[in-house]
Amino acid sequence: MQTLTTQTTIDTDGTINIRVPSSLPPGPVEVVVVVQPLLSITSNDRKSPYPSDRGVWQGKLPDTDLDSDLREMNQVWHASLEVDQ
Repeated sequence: MQTLTTQTTIDTDGTINIRVPSSLPPGPVEVVVVVQPLLSITSNDRKSPYPSDRGVWQGKLPDTDLDSDLREMNQVWHASLEVDQ
């Protein structure tokens, strides 16, 4: 397996063309692609060109205490084990 890092540009139609050298023999391979926006080196604010999704779910999901919920489920589970014995 080889890990290669390269930079390219997404075309206006949304396609990505990547040419990378490989020392692997001809034949089928599995390719994993991770797309990560580049930060502008010349930009003073160093912001990503993509909008943030921070807070997008705020007010849309129930407010819950996961630890409390897990403790309650654990107590119910333990109680059911004690009844079965």
